[in-house]
Amino acid sequence: MQDTPESTINSISEFLHAAGTQFRIVDMGRGYRELSAQTFVDIEYQKQPVPFPRQQHMWFGCIFWQSGQHYIWFIKLPLDERGLLNQAARNSFLEKVIQALGAQLQNTVQQNGQLGDNPFTFTPNQKQLADFHAFAKKILIQPASPYLAPCIDYIQSPSTQDWQTLPVQGLAEIASRCNEGNIQVHLLNNWSVMPRAVTISLLESFEHYAINKPLAVHIKKEIEVLVKSNQIDFGLLASYLRALSQADIAIQTETVRFICSQADVPSELLLVIAARNFAALQDTAVLHRFIPHLLSYDDDFVMGLYQDLVQLPQTRMHLLSLIHDTRDTTGLSQRIKQITTAS
Repeated sequence: MQDTPESTINSISEFLHAAGTQFRIVDMGRGYRELSAQTFVDIEYQKQPVPFPRQQHMWFGCIFWQSGQHYIWFIKLPLDERGLLNQAARNSFLEKVIQALGAQLQNTVQQNGQLGDNPFTFTPNQKQLADFHAFAKKILIQPASPYLAPCIDYIQSPSTQDWQTLPVQGLAEIASRCNEGNIQVHLLNNWSVMPRAVTISLLESFEHYAINKPLAVHIKKEIEVLVKSNQIDFGLLASYLRALSQADIAIQTETVRFICSQADVPSELLLVIAARNFAALQDTAVLHRFIPHLLSYDDDFVMGLYQDLVQLPQTRMHLLSLIHDTRDTTGLSQRIKQITTAS
């Protein structure tokens, strides 16, 4: 950063502390997960790789507040080849923040926290925003919005109400409370009578939470029924897989193993597994079932998914060990060599 009074601020964490705010960081790369303050500091100082990178960037929401007024920044910062945060980009982001709001955030209220023209920010879509606000309410222990009540009424008695009137924000808040007794009971009892649009909305919100075992087992069974059906609804199946993103690792692994045991796995399901169910690929047996399906597609798809998974800390070493294993029986090593040689 430039040699100014603000140049003693070397990170986003330091900036927010110096400005007298309290803040929370939510990783948004592959579902939402709150990062501890220390983890975020370690990421900023390249002491650890970004835990859930997507498209070679760290995507995160920064919630901060002063005098009871809350603000949110949605930030996207590039990574280097090791999966570490690009500090030059982070510093550039900070410089633009200081230009827009001042070193002490003195213009925050007037500008409602908006950063103006900042290339390192992004705007989530409506569904992502609804899920983020529901997630934020949960981690900040804030009361539910008025949109929750009609959605609770609906899941209690779906057949008596018009699902098309349900607010997206309310469904997102149902998902954030899916482990609560009454809500979980209503979801499990009435799941089969709710329309596809409602179940997909809920499933895609579940991915942000560690859903408990009864709900995870229910979703696993629904996936097995779908796969065994004559006409598979792959869009619905992908949503069910996403819902298990942060579920019990054993259930998630069993489910991915089941999917990969099928004769053919569509590319869209492989993408979902890599993007959301990657934890299951830490199981060597599951990874060895996943790779043959991956290799059945063209070079661009193979290389794209390989590069995505190799940047994930959870799967990086598993894939690199295969690539460098002269006894690799999956064919991944040979295929990657062929692709890189050809290019």
